[in-house]
Amino acid sequence: MSTLQIFAPSAARRRSPLGSVGAARRWVRETPAPRWEGTTGDKATFVGYVGASMVGWTFLGLAASAAFGQLLGLAG
Repeated sequence: MSTLQIFAPSAARRRSPLGSVGAARRWVRETPAPRWEGTTGDKATFVGYVGASMVGWTFLGLAASAAFGQLLGLAG
């Protein structure tokens, strides 16, 4: 007869947030980018990838500029 083991919450292994960031970074780096080859669906995926990249980088640049402007406003 087997017994049921109940582990205390402290015994449970917790995931580190840095481990999750590392896994996400590896996923982004190892996933191949779509190419302008193949079927119409493949080409649509490529266009979506390029468009999302442009919007993402634009947003990141604007956010960094705004943060830098706030820092300059605080300094002056």
